[in-house]
Amino acid sequence: MERSKEELLEEDIIYEKYILKYIARLPDNVQRIWEYSFMEMMNNAIDHSQAEKVRLFICQTYVDTVILLIDDGIGIFRKIKEYYHYNSLDDAVNELFKGKLTTDRKNHSGEGIFFTSRMLDSFAAISDGKIFTHDKYSEMINNLGDINVLRQWKDNRGTIIFMR
Repeated sequence: MERSKEELLEEDIIYEKYILKYIARLPDNVQRIWEYSFMEMMNNAIDHSQAEKVRLFICQTYVDTVILLIDDGIGIFRKIKEYYHYNSLDDAVNELFKGKLTTDRKNHSGEGIFFTSRMLDSFAAISDGKIFTHDKYSEMINNLGDINVLRQWKDNRGTIIFMR
């Protein structure tokens, strides 16, 4: 049986197949945070990114779980900038801090990134050389070009979602 792209990319199926085994032994409240966070971010990649591929990376130690979602789509900030006709990518990044920002009001509340970015210990959305994060060092890393190690990501297409 052949499946469409939408049938292949269902966040709940991906969660159950790839994520659940890593968080099953964590406390219930932490499991719920991961379930919500992963589902929201994967759903955004599926519904909004216009990506051909979404890669998932998981790294777990006794202390931390880190999940990266990397897509090759339009880029979160570019998508917001174009949809709302903002003057710059910085305007799009700044609007995310307010919450309730979506490019599909009929199907999405626009609260996924807003709440996810606050529920996790660390969260960053990286795209078009810009970073959205609430982490305490965010003032120092607004532009990828300012960080030698991350400079290579500046011109990459798509979005990286970092969750810890």
